[in-house]
Amino acid sequence: MRDEDADVSGPGSGDALTLTATARAQPAALWRSLTERREQWWPGMRFDAEPGAALREEWTEDGQVRIATGVVLESSPGVRLAFAWQQPEWEAPLRVVFSLAPAPDGTVVRLHETGFAALGVGARLLGEHLEGWRFHLANLAAHAEDDERGHAPERWNEGVSAVHLDRIRP
Repeated sequence: MRDEDADVSGPGSGDALTLTATARAQPAALWRSLTERREQWWPGMRFDAEPGAALREEWTEDGQVRIATGVVLESSPGVRLAFAWQQPEWEAPLRVVFSLAPAPDGTVVRLHETGFAALGVGARLLGEHLEGWRFHLANLAAHAEDDERGHAPERWNEGVSAVHLDRIRP
């Protein structure tokens, strides 16, 4: 995945972040990795790619189990996935939109997350999410590329980790 653009913008002081990159895989492979095979590269995130479906992410940070929950808002196979999610301590949910578009050398993946301005810790959280989304987008692209070539094992994340972080730069 090559970084095309990283932008932190929006109304007020840092309401949104956008990452845009190109993956060397077709939109169908990215969609499959994002929605059907996500547990192989992002095992803590669970949801069905259907509007209204519940979403849950669980991870350990500083020795504590953390949880974010939400709902899938939109699902257009191979094109767009949107969800809202929130941790218990957030004052409001954040909205995340993945957009996929064919490109000559693969697929342009655009991730847009909004709602940080409504949170008391929005600026700090925006920075953390920018770093986290870079990590997850790199793994999504790497998994889709491997999967499209028939190289993605059942537990892909155990053997590869985040070795592709160098592919996305701000």
